[in-house]
Amino acid sequence: MKEPLEEAKIKWRGWHPFRYAVGTLLHSLGVDSKIIQAILRHANVSTTLNYYVKPVAAESYGGQKLEKAFKAASAERKLKQAK
Repeated sequence: MKEPLEEAKIKWRGWHPFRYAVGTLLHSLGVDSKIIQAILRHANVSTTLNYYVKPVAAESYGGQKLEKAFKAASAERKLKQAK
């Protein structure tokens, strides 16, 4: 986790902010609220929507940077496995 983030020059702020980002990113991608609830392991979907999905303007959200970091890490892992 740390290596792709460092390569993308994203400062790691811990698991709790990461969970907020995951909830918000999945919601912005159109993932069903109940699926996000299950991924974040909340007992109630209201917890997910009220606390873990943040309204953001598309142009101000850094999710694209995070997505690129994970795609690059995944591609690198696949290359290593192929060797």
